[in-house]
Amino acid sequence: MTFKQLTLVLHRWLGFSSGLVVFIVGITGCTLAFRDEIEHYTKPCLFVKEQSGKTALAPSVLDSLLKKTLPGVPADSIRMSGLQYPGPGRSVIVNYNIGTKSVFRAYLDPYTGKAIAVNQPIIDFFSWVEHGHRWLWFSFQIGRPIQSSFILVFLLLMISGIILWWPKRWNKTGRKKSLTVSWRSKWRRLNYDLHNVLGFYMTWVALIIVITGLCISSPWFQGGVYWLTSGGQQAKPFKPVFSDTTNVAPIPFSVKRLDSLWFNQIRTGNQASITYFFPAAKNTALLEMVNTSPGNTYKRVFHYYDQYTLADISAQSSFYGTYEQSGTADKLRRMNIDIHMGVIGGLPTKTLAFLASLIAASLPITGFCIWWNKRNKTTKKHSNHNT
Repeated sequence: MTFKQLTLVLHRWLGFSSGLVVFIVGITGCTLAFRDEIEHYTKPCLFVKEQSGKTALAPSVLDSLLKKTLPGVPADSIRMSGLQYPGPGRSVIVNYNIGTKSVFRAYLDPYTGKAIAVNQPIIDFFSWVEHGHRWLWFSFQIGRPIQSSFILVFLLLMISGIILWWPKRWNKTGRKKSLTVSWRSKWRRLNYDLHNVLGFYMTWVALIIVITGLCISSPWFQGGVYWLTSGGQQAKPFKPVFSDTTNVAPIPFSVKRLDSLWFNQIRTGNQASITYFFPAAKNTALLEMVNTSPGNTYKRVFHYYDQYTLADISAQSSFYGTYEQSGTADKLRRMNIDIHMGVIGGLPTKTLAFLASLIAASLPITGFCIWWNKRNKTTKKHSNHNT
């Protein structure tokens, strides 16, 4: 058996084992590529008429106005659990609990506090698609290792695919067969070209998407990439940040405490969006996430505050500092999600990510058709020979 024949056997069985997962991750990935653009037309509650020169209302004001929009529900049973100011022309997004019920979402006009949509569930269509993309609709503990394992298999599939694609001769005929799809050919030849030629073009973009995806889902893989890009250094492990409960009497967190932090950020004028993640327990910190780059996430700055004193404890965090202050490896780690999603370069890179994901989703189908056609062809030959 030659090297290429062995590669073909390996490629085939890796494809059989990972085909369903690759299809799911690919089709959900291309669905998520233009999420923002689709929601622009399908989710009007995300947008408001921008009012130049007018400042958004403070968190405590929005909180009090939100409680008035739910008649019949006691105000003290409504608890804000997260708050996002996405920027000019966008509605404020509030996550909140009603008594012991699950988290709901409200969209408010930042200038008037008027409720545009209330009691919207957190899990919408795109959240459901994202769940499938990341965890195959299983729980995090079950889905993440399955998904990351088969995406690693897909990485090997692409490498073996390039070996199989490589033409025997780099003459005019060899290049044409390897680089162009014969659209007028019969179904079998067309299917082969769709798998072989489109797979080749897709691979160079998909390699980047797969590597960045594995950095998200596999800590050991991310550590290896960080080691390579930092010249042999190890990434700082994530270190949780805690509020100090020893020096003060723990008082339940109040939204009103956000106002001073929010006003301080507004005065700087250097933010595209501000998001607050409320403390989930008595010892957890308040997280303020400030994004200075619209459409991207890699320039986010994380500020942690003691939920009781509002003392800045950001320096205790693994993500302390700004993008500009980071080294090359840390900059790449910050940019990883934006590169993976294709938003790093705007519409052109989103389109590339969409096409690569769509073609990736088609490869298990066209690959199976190639195998099935060859199998039937072999069976017919044996039948004719026996006859």
